[in-house]
Amino acid sequence: MREELKARAYNSTRQDGAFILSADTGVDGMIYPPLEARQMHRDAEECSTERIYLHQHTDFMDLDKVIYVDTDTLWLDDAVWWWTHFAHMRTLNASFGMAEESNSGGSWYTGGHIPRHGERGVNAGVLMSSLAAVRVSNFTTERDAIIDHYSPLGKLQLGDQDILNIYGHNHPHQIYVMPCMFNFRYDAACQQGQPILVHGNRALKDKTDTSYNHLYTFFSKIHLGN
Repeated sequence: MREELKARAYNSTRQDGAFILSADTGVDGMIYPPLEARQMHRDAEECSTERIYLHQHTDFMDLDKVIYVDTDTLWLDDAVWWWTHFAHMRTLNASFGMAEESNSGGSWYTGGHIPRHGERGVNAGVLMSSLAAVRVSNFTTERDAIIDHYSPLGKLQLGDQDILNIYGHNHPHQIYVMPCMFNFRYDAACQQGQPILVHGNRALKDKTDTSYNHLYTFFSKIHLGN
């Protein structure tokens, strides 16, 4: 399973104690919430929620950095550009790095249905996680408390992203806000430079007049062998 996961995660590689993981792969032996909190996995995709449990997984105990990306992402440059931002996270003692949920049409979180990090919240589709920092923080305890409180109320509609926003609201210093070019969305008001990674959320893959759709269609026809 470990080798299959690496092959499917865009030929993921380990370097400098880091691992790049794609959200459709799943991780064998994943740690899930306590039995009474399993509602979260009905609220959101299981593979997506894995990103907030990686620091507890036995296969990742020898790693201190993870970049976790949704499968609707397209890399436009070398992942080496990320390592300088891990250094920024270490300087700030931050556990997670995410881009702000900014776009021309507003934010999922501006309605105020749950607390959010910053003015507009953060998007977890591209997540930098300093596993070492997460392990020594209070994140695990607070994550479970957030699930226990908000899940019965039906307010964790975006699962792990909502949990990270609530946690970031309570502990803003634990979130490093990445430049938007590391999580560039088609309707984003991003003026920070050439995109490093394009995130095709908001059903961009279904917009047939876009280059992203053509690339999505091409790659969807490729079947990885054993």
